[in-house]
Amino acid sequence: MSEEIHFTKPELEHARTVLQAALDAACEEAGLESCKIGRITYGEAHFSAKIDAQKKGGLSVEASDFLHFAKMDVLGGLKPEHLGAEFERGGEKYRLDGYKRKARKNDMALTRLSDGSARVAPREFVMRGFGITDTRRRSVAAMEDSA
Repeated sequence: MSEEIHFTKPELEHARTVLQAALDAACEEAGLESCKIGRITYGEAHFSAKIDAQKKGGLSVEASDFLHFAKMDVLGGLKPEHLGAEFERGGEKYRLDGYKRKARKNDMALTRLSDGSARVAPREFVMRGFGITDTRRRSVAAMEDSA
Protein backbone atom coordinates (compact mmCIF):
# COMPACT_ATOMS: atom_id res chain seq x y z
CA MET A 1 0.00 0.00 0.00
CA SER A 2 1.39 3.42 -0.91
CA GLU A 3 1.92 6.14 1.65
CA GLU A 4 -0.38 9.18 1.39
CA ILE A 5 1.29 12.40 0.27
CA HIS A 6 0.24 15.61 2.04
CA PHE A 7 1.51 19.17 1.91
CA THR A 8 2.78 20.54 5.18
CA LYS A 9 2.41 24.20 6.15
CA PRO A 10 6.20 24.78 5.95
CA GLU A 11 6.19 23.33 2.41
CA LEU A 12 3.33 25.64 1.41
CA GLU A 13 5.06 28.69 2.92
CA HIS A 14 8.27 27.80 1.07
CA ALA A 15 6.29 27.39 -2.17
CA ARG A 16 4.63 30.78 -1.56
CA THR A 17 8.03 32.46 -1.07
CA VAL A 18 9.54 30.91 -4.20
CA LEU A 19 6.46 31.61 -6.32
CA GLN A 20 6.21 35.20 -5.05
CA ALA A 21 9.83 35.84 -6.10
CA ALA A 22 9.09 34.52 -9.60
CA LEU A 23 5.84 36.48 -9.73
CA ASP A 24 7.63 39.70 -8.73
CA ALA A 25 9.97 39.33 -11.71
CA ALA A 26 7.07 38.57 -14.08
CA CYS A 27 5.10 41.49 -12.65
CA GLU A 28 7.96 43.91 -13.36
CA GLU A 29 8.40 42.55 -16.88
CA ALA A 30 4.67 42.96 -17.54
CA GLY A 31 4.76 46.58 -16.33
CA LEU A 32 2.44 45.96 -13.39
CA GLU A 33 2.70 47.84 -10.11
CA SER A 34 2.13 44.89 -7.82
CA CYS A 35 1.44 41.19 -7.94
CA LYS A 36 0.71 39.18 -4.83
CA ILE A 37 0.01 35.56 -4.19
CA GLY A 38 -3.20 35.54 -2.23
CA ARG A 39 -5.02 32.79 -0.44
CA ILE A 40 -3.70 29.27 -0.95
CA THR A 41 -6.12 26.37 -0.82
CA TYR A 42 -4.76 22.87 -0.81
CA GLY A 43 -5.64 19.23 -0.78
CA GLU A 44 -3.58 16.13 -0.26
CA ALA A 45 -1.10 16.54 -3.11
CA HIS A 46 -2.14 19.77 -4.86
CA PHE A 47 -2.70 23.44 -4.12
CA SER A 48 -4.05 26.47 -5.90
CA ALA A 49 -3.29 30.10 -5.23
CA LYS A 50 -5.05 33.33 -6.07
CA ILE A 51 -2.95 36.01 -7.76
CA ASP A 52 -3.81 39.68 -7.35
CA ALA A 53 -2.23 42.12 -9.80
CA GLN A 54 -2.52 45.88 -10.07
CA LYS A 55 -1.77 48.12 -13.02
CA LYS A 56 0.65 51.00 -12.44
CA GLY A 57 -1.21 54.05 -11.22
CA GLY A 58 -4.43 52.09 -10.75
CA LEU A 59 -6.39 51.56 -7.58
CA SER A 60 -6.69 48.17 -5.94
CA VAL A 61 -10.15 46.60 -5.81
CA GLU A 62 -10.35 47.40 -2.08
CA ALA A 63 -9.36 51.05 -2.63
CA SER A 64 -11.82 51.47 -5.49
CA ASP A 65 -14.65 49.90 -3.45
CA PHE A 66 -13.78 52.08 -0.44
CA LEU A 67 -14.05 55.28 -2.51
CA HIS A 68 -17.32 54.14 -4.07
CA PHE A 69 -19.03 53.26 -0.77
CA ALA A 70 -17.55 56.19 1.17
CA LYS A 71 -19.09 58.56 -1.39
CA MET A 72 -22.45 56.84 -0.79
CA ASP A 73 -21.92 57.52 2.96
CA VAL A 74 -22.54 53.94 4.02
CA LEU A 75 -19.21 53.26 5.73
CA GLY A 76 -20.28 54.70 9.05
CA GLY A 77 -18.58 58.08 8.82
CA LEU A 78 -15.47 57.00 6.92
CA LYS A 79 -14.86 59.43 4.07
CA PRO A 80 -12.85 59.21 0.83
CA GLU A 81 -10.05 61.25 2.44
CA HIS A 82 -9.49 58.46 4.99
CA LEU A 83 -8.17 56.18 2.22
CA GLY A 84 -4.39 56.05 2.57
CA ALA A 85 -4.48 57.93 5.88
CA GLU A 86 -2.63 56.65 8.93
CA PHE A 87 -4.06 56.06 12.40
CA GLU A 88 -2.94 54.51 15.66
CA ARG A 89 -4.60 51.75 17.69
CA GLY A 90 -3.14 49.77 20.55
CA GLY A 91 0.30 51.32 20.17
CA GLU A 92 0.55 50.31 16.49
CA LYS A 93 0.28 52.56 13.44
CA TYR A 94 -1.82 51.49 10.46
CA ARG A 95 -2.68 52.82 7.00
CA LEU A 96 -6.19 52.34 5.60
CA ASP A 97 -5.87 50.64 2.21
CA GLY A 98 -9.47 49.87 1.32
CA TYR A 99 -12.78 48.14 1.85
CA LYS A 100 -13.33 44.42 1.37
CA ARG A 101 -16.87 44.47 0.07
CA LYS A 102 -17.52 40.72 0.36
CA ALA A 103 -16.20 40.38 3.91
CA ARG A 104 -18.79 39.89 6.63
CA LYS A 105 -16.78 41.08 9.62
CA ASN A 106 -13.20 42.18 8.87
CA ASP A 107 -14.10 44.45 5.98
CA MET A 108 -11.26 47.00 6.15
CA ALA A 109 -7.91 46.36 4.43
CA LEU A 110 -4.96 47.84 6.34
CA THR A 111 -1.19 47.90 6.36
CA ARG A 112 0.57 47.70 9.72
CA LEU A 113 3.35 50.24 9.30
CA SER A 114 5.83 48.69 11.74
CA ASP A 115 6.43 45.71 9.46
CA GLY A 116 4.48 46.51 6.28
CA SER A 117 2.20 43.51 6.72
CA ALA A 118 -1.25 43.45 5.16
CA ARG A 119 -4.04 43.18 7.73
CA VAL A 120 -7.83 43.15 7.87
CA ALA A 121 -9.95 44.53 10.67
CA PRO A 122 -13.56 45.33 11.50
CA ARG A 123 -14.79 48.73 10.37
CA GLU A 124 -15.26 49.82 13.99
CA PHE A 125 -11.53 49.31 14.67
CA VAL A 126 -10.69 51.77 11.89
CA MET A 127 -13.41 54.24 12.83
CA ARG A 128 -12.17 54.43 16.41
CA GLY A 129 -8.63 54.87 15.10
CA PHE A 130 -9.80 57.98 13.26
CA GLY A 131 -11.81 59.18 16.27
CA ILE A 132 -15.21 58.52 14.70
CA THR A 133 -17.59 57.76 17.54
CA ASP A 134 -20.70 56.78 15.56
CA THR A 135 -19.81 53.13 15.05
CA ARG A 136 -23.25 51.90 14.02
CA ARG A 137 -22.84 49.42 11.21
CA ARG A 138 -24.80 50.40 8.14
CA SER A 139 -25.78 47.76 5.66
CA VAL A 140 -23.97 48.27 2.38
CA ALA A 141 -26.08 45.55 0.76
CA ALA A 142 -29.26 47.42 1.70
CA MET A 143 -27.86 50.65 0.26
CA GLU A 144 -26.93 48.86 -2.98
CA ASP A 145 -30.45 47.44 -3.26
CA SER A 146 -32.05 50.86 -2.81
CA ALA A 147 -29.76 52.56 -5.34
